[in-house]
Amino acid sequence: MEFNLFTRIIGGNDVLESLGDELTALGITRLFVVTDTRLKEAGIVEGVLRHLEGKNIQVAEIFDRCRPNSDIALVEEGARRIAACGADGLLAIGGGSNIDTAKGMNLVYTLGGQLLDHQGAFNISRPMKLPLAAIPTTAGTGSEVSLGAVIRDSGQQAKITFASPHLAPRLALLVPSLTAGMPPALTAATGFDVLSHAVEAYVSVNHNPFTDALALESIRYVKRYLVRAVANGGKDPEARYGMQVAATMAAMSFNVALLGAAHAVAHATGGLYGVPHGAANALVLPAVCAYNLDACPERYRTIAECLGVNTCGLDSKTAGEAGIAEMRAMRELCGLPATLSAVNIPASAIPALAELAEGDATIVTNPKPIGRAEIEAMLKTIAGD
Repeated sequence: MEFNLFTRIIGGNDVLESLGDELTALGITRLFVVTDTRLKEAGIVEGVLRHLEGKNIQVAEIFDRCRPNSDIALVEEGARRIAACGADGLLAIGGGSNIDTAKGMNLVYTLGGQLLDHQGAFNISRPMKLPLAAIPTTAGTGSEVSLGAVIRDSGQQAKITFASPHLAPRLALLVPSLTAGMPPALTAATGFDVLSHAVEAYVSVNHNPFTDALALESIRYVKRYLVRAVANGGKDPEARYGMQVAATMAAMSFNVALLGAAHAVAHATGGLYGVPHGAANALVLPAVCAYNLDACPERYRTIAECLGVNTCGLDSKTAGEAGIAEMRAMRELCGLPATLSAVNIPASAIPALAELAEGDATIVTNPKPIGRAEIEAMLKTIAGD
């Protein structure tokens, strides 16, 4: 059994006041900021960087070209900009794509070559040259503490995974007010990403007591706060912060336990059709759980209980089915897609999706063996019209 913590985490609406001191403690004097145009134009980036006034930290460059499903070319361009401006530290502001992009930039800057030279899991042998701090503005991926990054290869129409403890940010600041502007659809999608992380980590073949505790508490938080956050928007800071904490706990769990087939299929739909990651997970998670149920019914019973299902008098399989039904009900309340046709994926694409998913690294720790034929059969059940 093994469990590691890689990232210092501080949270609350007042934590930005300590940003300068925290970055100074990491040895940063010239900061390369990785973000996107929307956050810059909304004044969020300026509001964050204002907290560096009076500190011995210069903003060397603001790279604001990140986008959902950032691709390899963007990452490699960013690495060149880091070298050109002489930065000695990185700050990622934004959602999971922005933070993953910063991880990829740091990887290329440190090891050189092309990003694809370093793909795969746990084959990065030395620490990154630059410390990375992350301020998430969504509550979903957990990239602010995770040791992985997923970058889109536009040429292959695939999402490529990079994983190493060396990629994890050194510092994460959870600021609930920065998520207050998330629209309901984004809140819902990123929230289901949290649920998929926690569920898949809990049933993973790599789970242990530490990952279990974090995953189950994350599921409880999602049940308590997700629908509230979607319905109430920025008027419910407790729900916003609850979802940030849930996202971070789930990522701390899957850092060690890893994930499963839902993420393998979600990566395939994102790679081939550009489906946003959270929506893709919402689409496939209940179907994957139904496939896995007979491999670990007691674990799915526990998940059902964390989702508020009264399992008294039910056998484990029936309780697990009730938990999966609750996932579907939450998905509907959140307005998320339930079929491939709802995200404009034709049934004719199922073989290609299955082939891509079968080769995804996350499928290895699924609790039940699953291959191309099983993935195709599962996807046919959610094809839609």
